[in-house]
Amino acid sequence: MIKMPFCKARRLGLIFAFGFAASACTTVSRVTLSKVNVPETLCEMKSDTVLVLSGGINEDMLACAQTNLTFDVETVEVSSFGGSVSVGRKIGRLIGERPRTLIVKDYCLSSCGNYFVPASEKVILRPEAFIGLHGTIDPYTVFKNGGSLEQSKAMLDADDFFAVDFGVPRGWRIYRPKNYTGPIMTPDMSGKYRKVTHRRKNATFVVEPPFLKSCLPHVKFIHQSNPENLFKDRELIGRINNLGGIGTGSLRCKPDTGQKIEYTNTQ
Repeated sequence: MIKMPFCKARRLGLIFAFGFAASACTTVSRVTLSKVNVPETLCEMKSDTVLVLSGGINEDMLACAQTNLTFDVETVEVSSFGGSVSVGRKIGRLIGERPRTLIVKDYCLSSCGNYFVPASEKVILRPEAFIGLHGTIDPYTVFKNGGSLEQSKAMLDADDFFAVDFGVPRGWRIYRPKNYTGPIMTPDMSGKYRKVTHRRKNATFVVEPPFLKSCLPHVKFIHQSNPENLFKDRELIGRINNLGGIGTGSLRCKPDTGQKIEYTNTQ
């Protein structure tokens, strides 16, 4: 196994959309996921054709991916709670430069689910692994955080362009106009989500196979265990609960909703 010199990421807070700060560089050979602590960022070649990306999605991971995600890499193994939106989008584009298989070892949440998954040709979910979504950049998020659409034009455009290039519908993106007042379901979804006894204020979708198929029909998904077990096993429910997780249930991405919208019209 090739070990890459890398920078550890310091935990800033256990929230679903994570931020990371770089600390002193070290050689990282493996990472252990924790229910409490955010794992260290890891990027290393497992073989000539397999790249492992784990931990925080940050500039260090991007730099390593830019160096090692060559055309020879056929498979990317991921285990991530998420991180930077812009970095996640850039790594997603690198993954999508050629047909690749994404292996989710346990978690692929936030920016990992937003960008790594739709950019892949095939996604394999290991037993008890799951994908989690809480939305990408949209007018609602910008305004909720006190920003203006004009100031955020480049950021919104970059996300729209990614969606168009990789066929990502607004339902997967949880895309909302700036004056949105509805439930966690967006205008580009139909059906009802599966309620899990989540305690966090901001709920996160734990993606189930029917939702995957409706949103990303161009991606082949392989589940190595029964996805229903996520909502039957007490320990797994606990993990999902800690993330504020709710199942996608009968939710579907509405067809033909397109990706690009003119955000200046969402008045």
